[in-house]
Amino acid sequence: MVPRIDYNVNPSTPLNFNWAISGELLVAFARSGTVSKDRFQEYMDAVRKRNIVYMLSITEGSAIIDSVQRKAAADLAKEQSIRIAVIIDSAITRGLVTALSWLGVNMKSFSPDQLPDAVKYLSVPGIELEHIAAMVKHLRDTTVNLDKNARP
Repeated sequence: MVPRIDYNVNPSTPLNFNWAISGELLVAFARSGTVSKDRFQEYMDAVRKRNIVYMLSITEGSAIIDSVQRKAAADLAKEQSIRIAVIIDSAITRGLVTALSWLGVNMKSFSPDQLPDAVKYLSVPGIELEHIAAMVKHLRDTTVNLDKNARP
């Protein structure tokens, strides 16, 4: 049986960073703009509380988190041995993800057209590509760009 999906989105206050959890999988979706410290802390708390083992992180545009947040996220991923697939359109950022993997974070980067490859890399037991694709679609539909110059 496929685990239910719990979405962390707020329709009354559109945000540039949302996520959904299904079993041990968290799918995070970010768009251009700065991710607030409060929103980032909610995310970190969710990862700790829900026993996340697999994570798919998708960024469209340039979502911004500061160096303290990046370090906290990397430390948590290592502490909890989270397997992470990162889908991002920037080749430079994909290179940085590769560098992080050399430092012990279990992660691999993919281009935006490689969702099936990212899902295969994660190999989440009992969750198929179609389930994850539905999560991504809902998150894409409910996540906004905060940068007015960013692409839609």
